[in-house]
Amino acid sequence: MKLASRTCAALALSCLAGAGANAAIVIDEAGDFGPITDSIGGTALLYGVPDLFQGIGNSKVFLTVNQTGNNTTERGYNTEGATEFETIASGTTELPLADVPLVDIDGILYREFAFALNQTGGNPDISINEIQLFLADSNNLTGYDLGARSLPGATEIFDWVASGTDTLQVNDYTPGLDNIEMMLFVPEAAFVGGDYVYFQTSMGDPLAANDGDDKWVADKGGPGFCADVPGINCTPVNPVPAPATLALMGLGLLSLRLRCKT
Repeated sequence: MKLASRTCAALALSCLAGAGANAAIVIDEAGDFGPITDSIGGTALLYGVPDLFQGIGNSKVFLTVNQTGNNTTERGYNTEGATEFETIASGTTELPLADVPLVDIDGILYREFAFALNQTGGNPDISINEIQLFLADSNNLTGYDLGARSLPGATEIFDWVASGTDTLQVNDYTPGLDNIEMMLFVPEAAFVGGDYVYFQTSMGDPLAANDGDDKWVADKGGPGFCADVPGINCTPVNPVPAPATLALMGLGLLSLRLRCKT
């Protein structure tokens, strides 16, 4: 089932509010969308984008996970430190907040993330069970606590866990290729507490992970993917530089001015 009719494809907030919370979301064709709400970071938006992005180009893959052995579930988070669970170290790296595109959707600011799924053609659907975000001042934290669902040294800013009818299912539209299937927009207001983003996710229950690497991506240095997606009222935004950056810019301008005077 779809969460809401596709007449709401522009992701208007009034439409999303009317769709209701705690509902199953299925992303299996272009224009599918829905909100996921937690108790920390507010309401994030999901949007299906099949066949629009062939490959991930020069975008930054910051988290890669893949089930191992006979496992049908997978879990991981990004870090420059020691990787854990089913995280693939060679496809995982730090994620500075500055690398995550800032976009405006219907007058509200969001940070944009993208998901590239890799499933078999016979079983192309996967269940996403957790989406959890942290911020920290360092880029190499490790030692995620499964019981407490916490990352020591980091501040939790968003935490969605599937339960009951509040579920998320994603379809690999073109199995075998690194195409982007879904975009996730998390409210910018949640991103307070550090310069580095840690993205923790688990997948595969009940719809199993069954093939290659699954990747979370950010359009580093770009305007974000949503600027190219029809039906979303999305505008890229240049984020305001951090105070330290502003100070450095000020010193640079002062130095330039002094040189011009001499």
